[in-house]
Amino acid sequence: VTTFPILAKTGKIDFPLRCTTKKTVLTVTPQDADENPLIDFGQVLSGETSICVLKVKNTGALAAKFELEPEEPGSGFVEMISWDPPKSEFKAHGMTNVTFT
Repeated sequence: VTTFPILAKTGKIDFPLRCTTKKTVLTVTPQDADENPLIDFGQVLSGETSICVLKVKNTGALAAKFELEPEEPGSGFVEMISWDPPKSEFKAHGMTNVTFT
């Protein structure tokens, strides 16, 4: 904290001044016990589909663009999954749902 001196009729006043930068603060739910984002489809039978929604909340004042890419693009399992939106923005003070099917 810095002070900004102001001269008034009654004398000098040190006005406290704090400067901060905008930040992106993301919280993802659901999470596992180690606070890692968790996408669990449960048991899905062959030929059926399931939907899982990841909720990302940005409590910060700075928006953040994102693009989802598979970590192992050649994996057969990853090729069976799709997500929407594939890229977008986590808006400042907003909630974004990413749907996996």
